Amino acid sequence: MACSENKWANTPNLCQGFSGEKDYDGLSKVAHKAKSSVAVMGMTHVADLLKELEILAHNEKEKDRYQSMIDEFLEMGNLAVIELEQSKS
Repeated sequence: MACSENKWANTPNLCQGFSGEKDYDGLSKVAHKAKSSVAVMGMTHVADLLKELEILAHNEKEKDRYQSMIDEFLEMGNLAVIELEQSKS
């Protein structure tokens, strides 16, 4: 999923941390912040994914995995937003 298609307010920072300048420290920090938010919502799988991304980005390890992890986060986040919007109806 493209960053421009996300419904999460903080995700542009996550995407920006990955693209362009490759700000791995910034990516790690945003993943940490997002991890707390999804954990509170009960999205434990996504929280675990973001914890792994946070650690990997902080250590600049396995960089080839970052994009797929971000994509999964965006997809799961968008599904959660859609579900929340539908529950309001």
